[in-house]
Amino acid sequence: MKTNMSSNTLLGNRLQSIIESIHSLNVKEGDLSNLILPLLPSVHLDKEYVLSSFRYGVENFGYEYIPYIHQNSAVKEWYPPEDLNYNGIRAFPKGISPRGLILRIINPIVEGGDYKDEYLIKGIWGYERIIDSIPPILPYFKLDFLENCILEAWVLHKLRDFLPKYWHANYGAVSYIYGQETIDELFSDNYEGDLGFAYERNTVKDQVRSLDIEALVPQVKIDGDSATFTCAYWNHFRGLYITETKFKNEDGLVYVASENKRCLVIHHSNILF
Repeated sequence: MKTNMSSNTLLGNRLQSIIESIHSLNVKEGDLSNLILPLLPSVHLDKEYVLSSFRYGVENFGYEYIPYIHQNSAVKEWYPPEDLNYNGIRAFPKGISPRGLILRIINPIVEGGDYKDEYLIKGIWGYERIIDSIPPILPYFKLDFLENCILEAWVLHKLRDFLPKYWHANYGAVSYIYGQETIDELFSDNYEGDLGFAYERNTVKDQVRSLDIEALVPQVKIDGDSATFTCAYWNHFRGLYITETKFKNEDGLVYVASENKRCLVIHHSNILF
């Protein structure tokens, strides 16, 4: 039992160190390799590829950064194959987005269709469908199937959570639970900031404090070519969730096999951005 607790504590400390280091970076649209990869020494990206990012959201309303992989030699710019206007009605012919149409007229190196890693993604895109068009970044990385490697693989898989968010994108911001200190900080008796309506504040605190902390901190379980990463996070607008991510290792290729989450404590904030 002591060994398991020690391992979980080390994982929590390691995850906290990585995430806090990412939060301290000056992340901008474009190349992330030199910023992020030094923090993840157990995963390796081939030199012909670049870890990059684009902005997802609306310029004057709020946006976040989405990671993706492109070839080091990429020059052509990609645009989504299909965009919808805010009313859900197709504003441009299939295969042409408003920005893509303009770019295609003024810039012959712009490409459309399904995203391939030979393209760059630039600018800001505010259509949810674009997220489904971007392949996961994890399969591009090589790693051993060990506990610390699975932790770093999970960070890559969830990297979007740790990159900057602006204005309304912060409705999706989460705080991961590293250990008892995280609970104490988020739900201290003196904490008033983001815990919502006064009449439910104490109830939420009591519910969270009654949970087994060992069930909330990061854990990795490896069984042959399968691994499970579990952890918990807090969101001011939804509550406390526990997540389970299953990884598979097939001939050295590690990918996410499944992912699910379960709400432990419901919470509704009175904050409006």
